[in-house]
Amino acid sequence: MEDFIFELLKNYTYEPLIVYSLVIIVMFLSSLGLPVPEEFSIISLGVLSYMGAHPEIYPPPYNGAPHVQMIPSMFVCAGSIFISDFIVFSIGRRYGPSIFKSNWFGRIVNDVKLDRIKAWARKWGNIVPGLFRLIPGARFPGHLLCGALGVKRSTFALVDGIVITLIVPTQIFFIAYYGEMVVQVIKRFQPFIVGVCLLILAGLFWNFYKFFHAKTD
Repeated sequence: MEDFIFELLKNYTYEPLIVYSLVIIVMFLSSLGLPVPEEFSIISLGVLSYMGAHPEIYPPPYNGAPHVQMIPSMFVCAGSIFISDFIVFSIGRRYGPSIFKSNWFGRIVNDVKLDRIKAWARKWGNIVPGLFRLIPGARFPGHLLCGALGVKRSTFALVDGIVITLIVPTQIFFIAYYGEMVVQVIKRFQPFIVGVCLLILAGLFWNFYKFFHAKTD
């Protein structure tokens, strides 16, 4: 199993256009509230960048084969995250507070979490987009709330953009730089990681099922 997983990773290392396209798609799905952790993309890009930078360990299919690189990965990932955040924010601005009463939103965020997020928004004011960016599970409803509460587009873009610029490229850099350590961790906890990935896939299928089932009711 270990050889299969790392052979798969190696193959994707030398398919940069496919990898970058998948990251953009995953971030778009994340902007729709689906349980696709962006950390998965960040870690994957970091590891693949490391593997591509060490052909002596992970040989390419042929000499000069293009591979996933750290700098493009930073731009693709950070840009995709920012755009997905802004899509969510724009949905909040377009539909306003009424969106929180929709069945679609209620299936994603319960009332307790929504009340907590509203309290954070009142407390932290204009810097709250950056706060939501740092809290997994609060990003999607938090950015919707920013739009619904009428946060200025320029304010949201500035705060969210600064946090993304500071955090995302840094994470990819360290993962790519210390890639061998990350690879060893992946090998050691491989069954757990595979289990988490299966749970994520199950969550995706379940959300797709609920979405399309609701459409037909």
